[in-house]
Amino acid sequence: MKVNILQALKSIVLILIATGLTACGGGSGGGNGRPNDNINNNNSPADDAAAALNNQQSQVQTQANQVTPTAPTRVAADVRLAWAPPLERTDGSELPFSDISGYQISYEDSKGRLRIAPKDSLLLEPAQSSYILEDLPADNYQINIFTVDTNGLISPASATITLQADQFPTS
Repeated sequence: MKVNILQALKSIVLILIATGLTACGGGSGGGNGRPNDNINNNNSPADDAAAALNNQQSQVQTQANQVTPTAPTRVAADVRLAWAPPLERTDGSELPFSDISGYQISYEDSKGRLRIAPKDSLLLEPAQSSYILEDLPADNYQINIFTVDTNGLISPASATITLQADQFPTS
């Protein structure tokens, strides 16, 4: 009797693969007594092994698709506001720089809490054209700047500046 060594080795390897896959839940039964839908009962052990491998790859892909990324944690930041002094009053008449007494900033968070800046004085100086809101917690804000003239008249709010929580840095 002639034995082809190469053919015998291939058969042994295929048997080992099929045995290994059956031991780890692969193979043609799936553990429920029903033939696996993806495997034809007339297939060779190599076909069964390939089908089981495809099934495992499909399960891994499904699990990878179910991973939900977490949103980055936003942290407090210093927010710098800058403006140019107004050149006219609301009635359209000229507003000389010498008539500006100062500025006030209001900002409201997403919970409706309204804050005024600066905290330690009534107004920012007339020559001041920027202000830093220090260590502002990450949130959504509506910010307005008001001009106060030397007669104590307060201008209408500036155009609203919207600051979104996703604009804050991540930790």
